[in-house]
Amino acid sequence: MLLAPALAAQAAATDSQPRWLTLHEGPDGVSAEGKTAVFIDSSAQADIDAVRAMPLSQFHYPAQIRFNYDPRVYWLRFDIEAKAGPTWVLTLPAIALHDVRFFGPYRDGGAALQAPLRFGFNYPFSQRPLGAENIAIPLRLPADGRYTLYLRLRSDMPHYYTAKLVELGQHSQTQYRRQLLDGLCYGVLAAMLAYNLLLLLVFRDRAYGWYVLTVAFALLSVSSYNGHVAHYLFPDAPMLSQLCYSLAPPLWVLSGLMFGRHFLDMRRYTPKLYLLSHLLVALAAAAPIAGLLGAPAWSQGATELIAALGTVLMVSAAILAMRRHYHPARWYLAGQISLFITVLLVIAHNRGLINMPLVHALGLQIGAAVEVVIFALALGSRVRMMQLRNRELRARTHVLAAAAETDPLTGSYNRAGLQARADNLLLSGQHTLLLIDLNRFKPINDQYGHEAGDKVLIEVAHRLAEQVRDGDVVARLGGDEFVVLLNGLYERNILSNIAVRLIDRIGMPISVDGRALEVGSSVGLALYPEHGQSLAQLLRAADKAMYEVKASHHAGFAFADELGDAQQAPLGTA
Repeated sequence: MLLAPALAAQAAATDSQPRWLTLHEGPDGVSAEGKTAVFIDSSAQADIDAVRAMPLSQFHYPAQIRFNYDPRVYWLRFDIEAKAGPTWVLTLPAIALHDVRFFGPYRDGGAALQAPLRFGFNYPFSQRPLGAENIAIPLRLPADGRYTLYLRLRSDMPHYYTAKLVELGQHSQTQYRRQLLDGLCYGVLAAMLAYNLLLLLVFRDRAYGWYVLTVAFALLSVSSYNGHVAHYLFPDAPMLSQLCYSLAPPLWVLSGLMFGRHFLDMRRYTPKLYLLSHLLVALAAAAPIAGLLGAPAWSQGATELIAALGTVLMVSAAILAMRRHYHPARWYLAGQISLFITVLLVIAHNRGLINMPLVHALGLQIGAAVEVVIFALALGSRVRMMQLRNRELRARTHVLAAAAETDPLTGSYNRAGLQARADNLLLSGQHTLLLIDLNRFKPINDQYGHEAGDKVLIEVAHRLAEQVRDGDVVARLGGDEFVVLLNGLYERNILSNIAVRLIDRIGMPISVDGRALEVGSSVGLALYPEHGQSLAQLLRAADKAMYEVKASHHAGFAFADELGDAQQAPLGTA
């Protein structure tokens, strides 16, 4: 028989005498590493009788027992020295061994002291001894002496066989501690899933949608690798457990890629890497299809490769996005690096490049839990950035809207601003519009220049604003025409006093470059709703009254329904 490549590379040794494992109680049990005899049955035809009859020279003692996507049958032989007393447990960390058969213990070439066991990934979970997710076989040794055990193993998934023999009580404590850690990781993943599902419903953000899928498939992948899907979700349906084991990891990678693309806004910040990511997304989408078509080994190998390449791609994209001042990319980068390290370690372990059983057992779920927590912080940072941008956008929009409704010279409302305010005011109540036209303004422009005229207009707008309330509106229609829209004032004696006060204030001297310049004003008043139902109608009515006053060649005012009866102001002349 030929050794598997992984075994041959480890310079396996051949012995003519067994390497005995002396069992003794201890917190860590007894490791069988280097003392496990291995025989590889390429034909898969050998039975227990044939294997027991083989000389020990047919077996090999590799320093490490690991193989990658090797469908051949592995026979493991353990020769132990034990004392009667505690129940021992033979354990292997592998979860997805498809077919496991146990024979023994044998003593002095006699019959097995226990009935053969057959269980594994291809069988219902209830057939597993001790109800353990990994391989755990209880050994009942009736007396002191030497015993031989045999395991027949077959799987097309990569595995690392570090066999141990531990006392049953110690095994139970170890399982309890492992369950606590698993529960903690699952709790973190489930909490992030529920919390961000709620945020998805609130924000309707596509990045949150892909994040929720990423967490869901991460939870499903980790629980599949830990054997809890087979234990709790599908205990009587091994095919569904295997399907979940094959499909969840590539879907985790696929949803993680899509989340990264949207979170980092790669189309905007890293367009070249965004185009490259299409290829990885297509490969990630093909991996679960391979699993469905019955090629789980290819699916898992492709998933590992895509995960490694995808992490490199997304880390590069995050760095570039950070350089373009996309600050949430910092959190994303931290999350990717945390998982990147554990994924690389797990892949290196599966490929036989390193020997870290603890990484194989716990690395992925710890890395996944840390990643999703950091990604949640990243999403929070992204939301804060979007809120800040929205506030800035609203402020900019407000400024632009205000500029569109403001006269650039005087700072008063322009015609558009007046219309917008009138649309709100002229919905109910009674209001008054005063149309004001300046007298003797053209000579100031002609004699002193437009700069002096502009200063006069600015001062007039300022004086008008001083004379009205906060709820009233001052606007410049253009040239030397102004409008004051009074909110809620209708009594004519009060309006007459206001008109006189405005005319007097406008008529006071205006200091321009050391010169005292004076202008007069003519005012037409229109009442809402008596003289018009809209701003345009009020302006027409007030315009007729204002020109009636202007025809008198004196500063004064007139109401729209008192044409021919213009009233002169006490001060100021045309």
